[in-house]
Amino acid sequence: MTETVAPASETQQPMDAAKQPIGAGPAPLGGLLVAALIVAVGVVGVQHALYAGGLVGTSWLDETIAGVDGLRSALWVLLLGVALVIVGVWLLVTALRPRPKKALALRAETGVYLRPRDLERLASAAATDVPGVLDVSASATRRKVKITVEATGDQDVAANVTAAVRDRLSSLERPPGVSVAVSESGR
Repeated sequence: MTETVAPASETQQPMDAAKQPIGAGPAPLGGLLVAALIVAVGVVGVQHALYAGGLVGTSWLDETIAGVDGLRSALWVLLLGVALVIVGVWLLVTALRPRPKKALALRAETGVYLRPRDLERLASAAATDVPGVLDVSASATRRKVKITVEATGDQDVAANVTAAVRDRLSSLERPPGVSVAVSESGR
């Protein structure tokens, strides 16, 4: 008895779309600050434990408490408190903010994304293919691509490069803006 096997495309479900790549954002900076503070408190605690065990002569904690004892309220205390409240609010807002997007989506059902450095490569390749272009450098963000072109004396090079790059990036869901700077070659 022979079995007929259905083609894989009929039995398998299509893949889910990939999620947009996102960056870490500024939250790790707050985490580093809190971690450094915890390490500092731990060092002071260990030093005080060594003092209590008779292994060191003075305690940083006791000296700090003795130095602060008897202080009266002053303007610097209020300013320090306000500064610490501002830092605390900033850390909370930073932790709750959404992480930044790092890539641009292509028009596709599978979730394909390009990073800014990929945009630079695509823009450079598109500009290099334009007649009259001798050298190309590009920089890109998610919103804008800047291209610097060294070209022969043709006046239409900027328009041709802009058109070629826009055409190459047209498959993006939201194509970035394109700016072209042309310098004539002295060759």
